[in-house]
Amino acid sequence: MPQATSPSRREQMLAYLVCYGLLLLLLALSILVFFVWRAAILAMIAAFMGRSPANSLVYLVPMTLLGIVLFLFIMAAETYLRTGVERRQLRRRFTRFVVPLIIALVVALLLRTLAIFKLA
Repeated sequence: MPQATSPSRREQMLAYLVCYGLLLLLLALSILVFFVWRAAILAMIAAFMGRSPANSLVYLVPMTLLGIVLFLFIMAAETYLRTGVERRQLRRRFTRFVVPLIIALVVALLLRTLAIFKLA
C-alpha cells in the first residue's frame, strides 16, 4: 500500500511563503478596490446628487462600511489561506477570495464610467 508522504520542511516553508505572497496580493487588490470604489462613489455623487448638504454623509457611510468589510475580508483570508496550505487547497481557496474582489473592481469601474457619461 502506498503511504501518504508528508511534505518536507522545505516544501512546507515554500507553501507558506506562497500563501503569504497570495495574501499580500489580496491585500493590494483590496486597497485598489477601495480606491476605485472611492472614485466611483464621488463620481456618482457628482452625477446624481449635485451640490447637497447630504453629500458628505452619502460619501462617508459607504466608504466606512467598505473599509470595514475589506478589513474583515483580509482577516478571514489569512486564516482561510493558511488552513488551505495544510489541506493542500491553496489555489482553490485563493480563487474563492480573489474572484469577489475582481467582481467588485469591475462593478465600481462600470458605475464610475456610467456616472461620468451622465455628467458629460
